[in-house]
Amino acid sequence: MAVSEADDRQGERVSERRVARNYEDAARLLGRKVRAAREARGFSQDELAGRTGISRNQIQNIEHCRNNTRDPVTGRPGPGNPRLDTIFILAEVLDIDVTYLVDPTQAAPEPEPEPEPEPESPDAPA
Repeated sequence: MAVSEADDRQGERVSERRVARNYEDAARLLGRKVRAAREARGFSQDELAGRTGISRNQIQNIEHCRNNTRDPVTGRPGPGNPRLDTIFILAEVLDIDVTYLVDPTQAAPEPEPEPEPEPESPDAPA
């Protein structure tokens, strides 16, 4: 009786550290994709919240890869973890394929750099 490769791997465990690192990277990428799609459509976080029924705070948490729980040791917010239905709603309203949001092999556009403030003219009234 031959042992299949899947049966052979059943005793192996995936490293929790590797899973956590891969998950956090994917969650961070999802947030960048949501923000890029929102900005490309000219939506503010408030406008996207109104169109989706998802709170602005939750949209902010997704975009910044965090949640409202705190690490008891460091006090830092936990990593983002949007529900699957939330991801589907965002994809529908942003008119993008849901697989784009969750596929870590599809890169997000690089964020636009913040414009630098123009220096004040010495002749400008104070």
